[in-house]
Amino acid sequence: MVELKKEEKEKHVLEFEVEVEKERVDGVLEEVYRDFNRRVAVPGFRKGRTPRAILRARLGKEVVLDELVHRLVPKIVTEVLEKEDMEIVDEPDVEVLHVEEGEPLRFRFRVVENPSVVLARPEEIEVHRYRLEIRESDVDESVEDFRRRLGEWREKEGPIGPGDMVVVEVEGKKFSLVAGYENRPINSSIIGMKQGEKRKVSLEEGEEKEVEVLAVFERRLPELDNEFLKALGEQYASLEDFRAEVRKSLEERVKNLVEERLQKEAVAALCRGSQVEIPSPLVEEETRSVIEGFRKQLEESGITLERYLEITGKDFATFEEEMRNVARLRIKKQLVLGRYAKEYGIELTKEELEHLVADIAQQSGKSPDKVVENLSKREALPQIAARLFTHKLIADLLSRVKIKEVEEPLNLDQWRALGDPEEEMIQE
Repeated sequence: MVELKKEEKEKHVLEFEVEVEKERVDGVLEEVYRDFNRRVAVPGFRKGRTPRAILRARLGKEVVLDELVHRLVPKIVTEVLEKEDMEIVDEPDVEVLHVEEGEPLRFRFRVVENPSVVLARPEEIEVHRYRLEIRESDVDESVEDFRRRLGEWREKEGPIGPGDMVVVEVEGKKFSLVAGYENRPINSSIIGMKQGEKRKVSLEEGEEKEVEVLAVFERRLPELDNEFLKALGEQYASLEDFRAEVRKSLEERVKNLVEERLQKEAVAALCRGSQVEIPSPLVEEETRSVIEGFRKQLEESGITLERYLEITGKDFATFEEEMRNVARLRIKKQLVLGRYAKEYGIELTKEELEHLVADIAQQSGKSPDKVVENLSKREALPQIAARLFTHKLIADLLSRVKIKEVEEPLNLDQWRALGDPEEEMIQE
């Protein structure tokens, strides 16, 4: 017999206090001692024949009771949740209140119930499929990107200008930077200086130190001629052929952009129209995860979170609230799409996964078994399966929503001004 007290701490967050009768505790304790007796050798006694008191003294009471809790508590928690017909998010938070041999076991545990989702009807959602046009100026910009990639850094005489690579020395430390790049005082303060010049400039807010310019380099861009075309490593008969290929690539890219936005609009609209109350423990846990992920990205770029906050002029509380909004959107998206999959019967079949593996095998020139082995070693198979499942779910969603074709074409500048549908949700 299990005695139970239940208390709702907040919406979808419940706490249970449980007392397990002495008889059941004794039964599990008997199993614990029997197993220890078979595994633990005690001098002077044959295995399996050590008296309980001696075995307890040998192991320590805490070891025995810990094993009792380890075996019994998860079973009781499972029984309680099944009886309550509850689906939970993450593992229960358990606190043992009382455990002793020959006495009832008391513990409490807190769980976060899988929040209920009132799903928006996809048939009532309208999304837009835009048209994008590529201008000659867009082709020009892409051609300039190619020129910059093939450009060479050459030593420069004369004053430092924006975009120049500069080697400086500050208090005996040498480092390089790009003038006018990044929101740091030193990057802008050195503009106009020349090689060999020394000057006191701002390094941080309110701090000045002497900086010496050791070297200045500027990027020399190649001329648009036959040598440039050869350097690209492709067979272009003329610059016009190259520009035509650039346009073709841009047009292919914008097709993908249009489809990606269509998918994002559909998911964002589904989330926006669905109702779900997200428990605060879920939000706080995801917020910590978002902040940690952001911190790692910054560190990979050589910037600390503290430095980022200085550059952006934010305090941690403001930053944390921004990340909390990101966390809420992530959770809501996960819950809503999970509910959609359940309601519309979206599942990933074994045949679909095998087909994906076969495609990867064909592209890589390896056998399907070898592909699975490599993916399993890298623990990448679940992620690939998840992406395939999401692709299937969104395809189903797009088959149900109303898609409005936007006739008036947009250029890339107008397209960028549209913003991101998911980022707009974060700001709401």
